[in-house]
Amino acid sequence: MKLLFVLLAFVAAASAASYGCGYSYKYNYCSYKRYYVYPKPQVYCYNIKFQTNWCSYKYYEPVLHVYPGEDCGKDGWSEKTVAEVQIEIENLLKESLRKIAVQMVADKLAFAKKLNEAIESYKEQFKTNMHKYYAYYLQCATEAEKAKLIAERDEAIKKYNEQLDQKAAEAIKKCNEDIAAKILSIQEYHKKLISNAVSCLETRNTKIIAYAAALVAKCTKHVSEFVKYHMAVLEKKKASYRAVLNKVHGSAEWEVAKVDAVIQVYHEQEVAKINELAIQYATKLVSYKLKLISYYRCAYRCYMTNGCLRFYKKNYYSSCRSLGCWFRYTTSYCVVRYALCPYYFPYSTVTYKGLKTCVFPAVVRDGSTIIKEYNEKLEKAIAEYVKLFGEWKLKWANYHNEYIEKYNEIIKARHDWHLKYVTAQYVCYNNSTELTDEQKAELAKLKTELDEKRNAAVLAYKTKLAESLLECATKFAKSIEEYRTKAQAYIQKIGDNFDACLKKRSENIIAYRAKLVAYANASKQNMVENMKKTKFPHLENYAKLLQSYHGETLPAAAEALEACYRQKLIDYCNAILAKCADDWNALIPRLVLHYSCCYTCKEQRLCLPTYCWGGYYTWTVKYPTACFYPYYYKTYRTYCSYRVSYCQGYYSYKSC
Repeated sequence: MKLLFVLLAFVAAASAASYGCGYSYKYNYCSYKRYYVYPKPQVYCYNIKFQTNWCSYKYYEPVLHVYPGEDCGKDGWSEKTVAEVQIEIENLLKESLRKIAVQMVADKLAFAKKLNEAIESYKEQFKTNMHKYYAYYLQCATEAEKAKLIAERDEAIKKYNEQLDQKAAEAIKKCNEDIAAKILSIQEYHKKLISNAVSCLETRNTKIIAYAAALVAKCTKHVSEFVKYHMAVLEKKKASYRAVLNKVHGSAEWEVAKVDAVIQVYHEQEVAKINELAIQYATKLVSYKLKLISYYRCAYRCYMTNGCLRFYKKNYYSSCRSLGCWFRYTTSYCVVRYALCPYYFPYSTVTYKGLKTCVFPAVVRDGSTIIKEYNEKLEKAIAEYVKLFGEWKLKWANYHNEYIEKYNEIIKARHDWHLKYVTAQYVCYNNSTELTDEQKAELAKLKTELDEKRNAAVLAYKTKLAESLLECATKFAKSIEEYRTKAQAYIQKIGDNFDACLKKRSENIIAYRAKLVAYANASKQNMVENMKKTKFPHLENYAKLLQSYHGETLPAAAEALEACYRQKLIDYCNAILAKCADDWNALIPRLVLHYSCCYTCKEQRLCLPTYCWGGYYTWTVKYPTACFYPYYYKTYRTYCSYRVSYCQGYYSYKSC
């Protein structure tokens, strides 16, 4: 500042001197060098506006935006590389530097213009002063001196101009150097900004890469756990599938190779499905991973002005919260247990308890044998009856003698009673116990007549008993013949019935055997129909079971297993039918034997009717007091006594 004031003082003094030379030349004659007045130092002073904020991040905040900015994550936005961002920052800084340089150059140009104007002013003023100075000398000089003075004047002006031009050039150069230094410092600051931004971006990329690597590892772990879970489910499904097949097949040892082949095909098929599910799950995780990485990228922001890297947790976690539990998966891949009972045809061997077995004799009895035996028995019985009848006849002959004697006694007793009765009447008539001779003669005559009648009655009774006994013998003989005829007819009927029973038994046994055979055939045919009704639906369900595991189109191994199982069911049904046939073949003879043993033709028991013989014998006897007297051996009345009583002058008798 002092130098500037000194230069201004010199300029003012020079101006005063020049003004003074116009009025008095003698004071300026000393030398023209007194007119060598140079511009004030202030003329060479330039003021290049250099803002300190040009080297501060505050100035570049409007230019260098925060990366990745507000558009991060929106449609159309893409992550830029560090080189691209660096180039963009460099271009932005270059543009800012250009603007700064333009401003500084404008200031330089203004300074240069002002300097040139000042220099030209000084040049013109110096030229004017020099012309005024040499004008005096030129007036007084000769022509040769004029030329020399003019040359000296022009040389001085030229030299002065050169000096001013040199100083102006030096000032401009210095200004340019200062501007270049400022620009260089700004460039250095820009380089620092670029370096910090690149470092921030690289750090951000490193963190993003590490985060992405962690996400990849996490996604890989989740996919691995997903596959592991599904493979565990697959093992359960395989075990369930094998258990179902073993249950349906009825054995774990049946066609092990084919079952293993089917399980292997199912394993490969399910592994392919699991791979597809894993790819879908991995794709889902990748989409979420990209979103998370995008959120992470957007949450990590680099401030290009100061190279500060900030992580906005709130924005990141609020964005992540919208995704929920992004790695969780819900899968329909689970163990579905299919229930298919093994094919079983309810057949069991019919067992009969208590089936009879018997040994048939070599010689079978028939009706003729029975008739012969029963006729012999009949004759024996008839002989016994004849014997009994003989004994009975002898016994009744003796009885008849007793009956005759008794009959004689009875009649004699009745005649005696009658005689007493007549005597009593005579006594009542005579009214005296003394009888007359006539009465006595009548009594003697009556007695003789009664004796004769008694003898005749006894003889008639004896004859009657003999005739009845003879009649009984005749009847016995006749009844014996009738009895024999009826018994023989009865025996013949028994024999015929037995022969008919034997014939019917043989026919029934044959019919029963035929019925059993027909029933066995019908049972087998019914079994065949029932097997068709149950076997084919079971095979369809078996095919559906395989399709439920392998899909609509069965693989070759499953088709082979299905064909083998179909053949197994056919063999199983054929074995049951064969067993049924064998059982019936073994059972029919037993049932026929049991039927034959139970179907017995019992010989009808010969119940010969008891031969009843005997009869009632009726005869009549004429008594003196009545026409006829009926006598029955077991029913006859006898009067024990009678008495004669005298009452009111009359005799009477009463029985007692």
